[in-house]
Amino acid sequence: MIERYLDIAVLVLVFSIAVMIVRSKNLFTVVIMGSIFSIFCALIYLIMGAPDVALTEAAVGACATTCILLASLKHFKEDTSLSKWRVISLIVFITLFVVLSYFTISIHPYGSVDAITNKGVVEYYKQTSGNEIGLLSLVNAILASYRGFDTFGETVVIFAAGLCIILILGTKNKINNEK
Repeated sequence: MIERYLDIAVLVLVFSIAVMIVRSKNLFTVVIMGSIFSIFCALIYLIMGAPDVALTEAAVGACATTCILLASLKHFKEDTSLSKWRVISLIVFITLFVVLSYFTISIHPYGSVDAITNKGVVEYYKQTSGNEIGLLSLVNAILASYRGFDTFGETVVIFAAGLCIILILGTKNKINNEK
């Protein structure tokens, strides 16, 4: 029963952060709140039992994307004075980082027999992938066949994100060169 309330609370917080992002007028606050949004999404993935996706979301969504966006903020003319939202965003970010770190400690060690990755569908993959797919490597069989659409979708998302960053930064440079 507690897990249900935790799920609802996290979803309400994610929705609240999304509303704050949309309503914010300060780009720095938007970037930091986006990072906090990613950390909450990572927490949701962790609660759902997908620690690999949670760590990826934390690394890419909260860390790499935030660094890229913060680096791109130097191209914008905006008041960068310390406001209450920046301080609140930083406090929430640090709190969520600590919470995510706490939950990360509870993940089973690599190779553990008790880990969820060693139960269920993994046994099926081990027993049947050689005959069904014809590939000797279990990892290649899973990525190329069973999770082919996922892998393709992830590749498309990363490509689209990179293309958007190039277009945004390239457009800003063209504007600066024309002046």
